[in-house]
Amino acid sequence: MNRVRVGFVGTGSMGQVAHLQNYLRLGDDVEIVALAEPRQGLAQAVAARAGVGRVYESAEQMLAHEKLDALVAPQPFTHHLQVVAPLYDAGLPIITEKPLAMSSAVGAEMLLRLDASATPFHMVAYHKRSDPAVERAKELVSRLRASGEWGELRYVRMTMAGTGWALGAFDDMLTTNEPIRVTPADVPADDPYVSFVNFYIHQVNLVRHLLGESYSVKYGDRAGRLLIGESLSGVPVSLEMEPWGEPGWDESIIVGFDQGQVRVTLPPPLASRQAGVLDVRGDLGQGYQSARPMLPPTHAMLQQAKNFVRAVRGEIAPPSDAHDAYLDLVVADEYFAVRNS
Repeated sequence: MNRVRVGFVGTGSMGQVAHLQNYLRLGDDVEIVALAEPRQGLAQAVAARAGVGRVYESAEQMLAHEKLDALVAPQPFTHHLQVVAPLYDAGLPIITEKPLAMSSAVGAEMLLRLDASATPFHMVAYHKRSDPAVERAKELVSRLRASGEWGELRYVRMTMAGTGWALGAFDDMLTTNEPIRVTPADVPADDPYVSFVNFYIHQVNLVRHLLGESYSVKYGDRAGRLLIGESLSGVPVSLEMEPWGEPGWDESIIVGFDQGQVRVTLPPPLASRQAGVLDVRGDLGQGYQSARPMLPPTHAMLQQAKNFVRAVRGEIAPPSDAHDAYLDLVVADEYFAVRNS
């Protein structure tokens, strides 16, 4: 497979800013064949700016007329069962926004429909997994756990505080005055739960990713600021959610061993051309030292687009597929069960 022929399902805010502009930067690796968007004025404007030749009112129309290799469907997660699950019938690799669904029950229904289809995989856009600092940290933590050279893994601490996640990325987003089709969510919404999986599911996921295993929730404070858990192998984990007021962005994860630590400090989600920072402290061959490897200034969302294309080609497994993403909703269920007990 040379150029991967992609169809876009949705060209709203995140569709334009977080996805479309990054696929356009992939050059000859990708051909964006068509856009499916019910707001035809918006679709035409986005297509003209992006150089995309054809637009359709629905994904079904696009699939009926175009030969595609993959679908990018940045839809609201509260409507994934209605909008995304029917796309499995096309049998194409697909990537959607996070989380997999608005509840674990809806997520389980999506997995049933996915497994009954010919779709090779559904990748969920946990873009932080594709950050160069996280990719390097994952390799390092996995090696250290396997070798035991720094002793036992003792804890994982994740912190996210701040409201400055967009950094003006929406300033040049195209909009129109066309009405937006409002449809009910997949299931009636539990607002605190939906808010949690909207804002903090990235962090829930990243803890699991660097651990290399899942965890169960043991404590959640009623104010919604702290989650304490324990991994399957007994490693304590913590997730601190907005523990202090921060108008900017302060997000980091520390993986601590007996004899050292691996820390990743992440940029705001829409910080273009900016990767995370990896700090390593421990025995680096000449006693206890600190190191900060030089990493390419590649934004995680651009790297995520590259990884999706590579997965479509069969070169790698998708960094986060639907079955793995379902486990984040299980953690969310446990957190609310403990928090509300």
